[in-house]
Amino acid sequence: KYKEEIDLTRKAAYCAAEVMAGVLINQVERIIDADIKQTNRGLCEMVENILEGKELSQALQSKLGLDPDELDPQLVCLQSGSSFVIKIDAEPDDTVIPMTGAYLMSLVIKYAEYTACIARTILVDPSPMQKKAYQLARDLHAQAVRSLRPGAVFRDLYLAAKEEVQRKEPQLLDMFVKHIGFCTGLEVRDPQLIITEKSDKKVVAGMVVCLSIGFNDPSSTPPWAVWIADTVAVSVERSEVFTEACSADYATVMYELAGGDELAVPSAPTATLPAAPASAPAFAALSSAASAESATERGAPAPKGKAKAKTKAKAEAKAKAKGRAKGKTRDASPPAGRRTSRASVKPSEPQRRATRTSTRSDQPTNVGEGRTLRSRTAQTTAEMKRMAALEDKQKEFRAKKFAEIQTRLRGGARAEKAGPRRLAEYTAYKSSGELPPSEPRPMKLQVDIEACALLVPLNGALVPFHLSCVKNMTRSTLDRFQILRVNLFTPGNGKSTEDFPPITPERLFVKALTFKSGDRENLDAVVRTFKEGQKRLRDKDAEETRAARGQAPTAPSSEPLQLVRQCPVMRMINMRPTVTPRRTIGTLEAHGNGFRFSVQQGTEKVEILYSQVKHIIFEPCSTYSLVVLVHLHLKAPINVGKRTTLDVQFFTEVGTQVDDLSQRRQGSAYDPDEILQEQNEQRMRAQLNTAFKQFCTQLEAIPGFPLKVDIPFQDASFSGVPNKSQVQMAFSKNCLVSLQEWPPIVVDLSEVDIVVFERVIHVLREFDMVFVMKNYTEPPMRITAVRKQYLDMIRSHLAQQEMVWYNSTMNLHWANVMKQITSDPDGFIENGGWDPWFVGSTGSDSEESGGSSDFHASDSASDDEDHVVDSEGDQVDDVEDDDDSVVVDDDDESGMDWEELERQAEKSDRKRERSRSRHRGRPANGRAKRTKR
Repeated sequence: KYKEEIDLTRKAAYCAAEVMAGVLINQVERIIDADIKQTNRGLCEMVENILEGKELSQALQSKLGLDPDELDPQLVCLQSGSSFVIKIDAEPDDTVIPMTGAYLMSLVIKYAEYTACIARTILVDPSPMQKKAYQLARDLHAQAVRSLRPGAVFRDLYLAAKEEVQRKEPQLLDMFVKHIGFCTGLEVRDPQLIITEKSDKKVVAGMVVCLSIGFNDPSSTPPWAVWIADTVAVSVERSEVFTEACSADYATVMYELAGGDELAVPSAPTATLPAAPASAPAFAALSSAASAESATERGAPAPKGKAKAKTKAKAEAKAKAKGRAKGKTRDASPPAGRRTSRASVKPSEPQRRATRTSTRSDQPTNVGEGRTLRSRTAQTTAEMKRMAALEDKQKEFRAKKFAEIQTRLRGGARAEKAGPRRLAEYTAYKSSGELPPSEPRPMKLQVDIEACALLVPLNGALVPFHLSCVKNMTRSTLDRFQILRVNLFTPGNGKSTEDFPPITPERLFVKALTFKSGDRENLDAVVRTFKEGQKRLRDKDAEETRAARGQAPTAPSSEPLQLVRQCPVMRMINMRPTVTPRRTIGTLEAHGNGFRFSVQQGTEKVEILYSQVKHIIFEPCSTYSLVVLVHLHLKAPINVGKRTTLDVQFFTEVGTQVDDLSQRRQGSAYDPDEILQEQNEQRMRAQLNTAFKQFCTQLEAIPGFPLKVDIPFQDASFSGVPNKSQVQMAFSKNCLVSLQEWPPIVVDLSEVDIVVFERVIHVLREFDMVFVMKNYTEPPMRITAVRKQYLDMIRSHLAQQEMVWYNSTMNLHWANVMKQITSDPDGFIENGGWDPWFVGSTGSDSEESGGSSDFHASDSASDDEDHVVDSEGDQVDDVEDDDDSVVVDDDDESGMDWEELERQAEKSDRKRERSRSRHRGRPANGRAKRTKR
C-alpha cells in the first residue's frame, strides 16, 4: 500500500481501538457488573446505535480528526455463553450474556473504504487452563509481531507459532487456530493472503495484516475461548500495531471472583510499539449515557455496583503496565467508576446482597474527564437560561436601535419614494411637435430608440407606443409572408389597472398588433432594435431607482489600473458572470490598486479597482460543496460583457458537478478505480483550497489593500430558500452569504435594521426569516423554509453582532408595512418604532402563542384532531418540536424528519439482510458486501 493508504488504515485502526475500549468493552463490563439480562445480539445492536449517533461522530472528529462521513462500521460482534467462533466475520447470537466465563469481542471498521480489525477477550472467573491459554496467546502475538518482516513466509510464521504452543503448552495444541491472520485493505479479508500452514506467500513491506491469535475449546464444560486480534502494518524497520491503544495486557482482562488465592501475574514480553494519539475514556461517558437510555426504554433496572478488593499482585501488575504504557492514550489501570477489580476475593452472600443495593450515582460517569453528563432536564434548564439572557440583551439592543432610528429619520436621511414606475409615468413624446418628421422617415413600422418608442403607421400617420407598454414580439411565417405580432400590456394581462391612466369612455386598450410583410429585413431590424431599447430602458430605470435610494450609480472608475510586475496570480480559473457567451476561463491578477481578469485565448479583460469592492469573500471547498471561490461584492454595479452586475466571482470546480445516472455503469463499492478517483478528488480539493488561501494571504499583504478577506463560518451555516430553490447559506464576520449557486446572495449585516423570524410556533418545523434594511425604500429580503433546529444558532450569532430580532407567529405583508412606514415616518417614531409591531401585539414576541397564525386548521376539525399546515402544504400533528417534548401520538414516524426516516430505513434494511443471511446459512456484513471465503 502507498503511504496515503497506510494513513487511512491507521485512522480506521485508531477509531476501532477507541470504540472497542470506550464503547464495546465498557458496555460488556456494565452488563456483567450490574447483572443486567441482555443478549449478545441485543448488546451489539445497542453498540451499533451508538456508532451511528452524532455524538460519537463528533467525539471522533474532535479527538482523532476523522471525517464522520468517511467512517463506516462494518461489524460488531460479542460472543459469550456456550458457542464461540474465532473468525473476524462471526455473527452474534441470541444467547443471554452470562455473568461468568469468556467474552469475545470483535470490531471491523472502515475509514475511506480501508479496513481495520480488532478483537479482545474478557475472562470472568477463569480456570487455570484459560489463564495459561490467554498468557500463551499474548506471547504468540508478541512473537508474530516481531516476525512480521519483509521476506518472511506465511507458512514459517504459522509453524513458528505452532511450535511455540507445542513447546510450552502441548495440551493446547488441538485448540490452536487454523490460521493466525490475513491481509486486509479495501476488502475485509483477502482470501489469497491468509497466514496458514500451507501458504507459501511472502510478507511484503506495506502490507496491512489482521494478526489473529486464539484458542477455542468447545468440548469443555462450559466451552471457552480466548482471542486477540490487531491491525498491524509491515515496514522495513519494524511492524507497527495500529490498534495497540486498546490494551490486551493480562491485568486488564481478568475478573477473579472464585477463590481466595492471589493471582500471580507472569511477566510477558511485549513489543515496544507507538501509541495512538487518542483517549479511550473519552467515549466512556457517551457509551454509558446511551446504554442507560436504552436500558430505560426497555424497562431494565439501573446498573448496580459490586464491591471488590484488589490483590497485591493485581496492583503491582497494573503499576508495571502503567509504567510501560506511559505516554499512551489508554491507561492500563481502569478509571474509577468502571469495574476496577481484575483479581479479587469472592465476597460473602450478605456482602454481595448489600453491595447490589448500592449504586454508582455518586460517581462520575466519565472519571477520565472528571465530570458527569447533564441530564436532559438540566440541558433544557441551561438552554432556557441562555435564551432568557439573550432576551434581556435584546431589550438593550432594541432601545439603542430605536434611538438610532430616531436620529436617522429625523436627521433628514429620508430617501425619496423609490420603486417600479407605473406605465402612466412613461412618456415618449411630450407633444406632437416632438414626433419625428414623416419626410425622412418612411411610413413603415420602426423603432425610435432615443425616445424608446415603437412607431406604428396607422391611416397615413405614425402613432407612437412607448416600449414599456410592449409586452413582447413574436415572429412567424405564413406562405411567403413574414408575420410580426406585437403584444401589449392591458389591465389584468401583466399589469394592474393602477398602472394605466384613469379610464374614460373615450379610452380604448389595444391588446395586440399584427403586421404582414413580404420583406423580412425590416421586421428583423424592428425586433433587434426593440430588444436593445428594452435593455436601455431597464438600465435607465435601475439607475433612477439606485439614485432614489441613495446608492452609488453604475459608472466605471476613472482611476487607471496600476500594473505590478510581481503580483499574486491565479491561472485557469472561471469567472461569473461570463464575459463571453461561453464559459469564461482565464487568469486573475491582483495589481497595485485593482484586479485584472484576462480571458484565455481572447482579448477581453475585466478590471475591478479595490475601491469598487465592498466585500471580498473566500469560501473553501468543503464536504458539501464542489466549488472553491473568491467572491467580490461591489459597492456599485459594473458592466461585465452585456450584463450589469453587483457581484463578480472567480472559482474552480472540484470533481464532476453533474453525474448522469443513466450512463453510470454498475460497480462495486470496492472498485479500485472509483476509490482512486475519490482519493484524487480529495487531494485536488485540498490543493485548490491551499492555492486560493495563499492568494488571499498575498492579497492582504499588498501595500494599501483596503479590505480584509472574509470567510464564512461552517458552524454558522443553514439551509433556506431565498429565491426559488433551497441553498446553503452561512454567516461570515460581516455578511450572510450563499455563493455556491448563481445568482449569489450577499447581505451586508451592517445595512440590516432588524431581523424578523416569522411563523415561529412549536407546531411547525420550519420558519421564515426577514431582513429589513436601514433604507426603508429597499424591499426586505425574506428567506423561507429554514429548519427550526437552526433558530437558536441564528439568534446567538445575531446577538454577537448586536443586531435586533423579533418573533412573529404570522407572515407579514412587508410591501404594505414598508409603504406605511415610509409614508408617515414621524408617526412610526411616535408609536415607538418596531416594538408595537411585534412586542405585545397579535404577532407576539413570544413563540408560545400560536393563536394569530395564518396557519389555522379548519373549523370542522375536532379538538382532539387539531392540525396545522406547514410551508410545504403538508399536515403536521400538533406536538411540540422540542428535544424534551413528549409525543402522545401512536404514530412514531409523524414527528420524524427525512434524515431520521432515512436512518431508520437503513437500520431496517441491515436487520433484514442479516436475517436473510442467517436463513441462507452465511453471515451478513451490515451495510457493505464482504468477500466470501
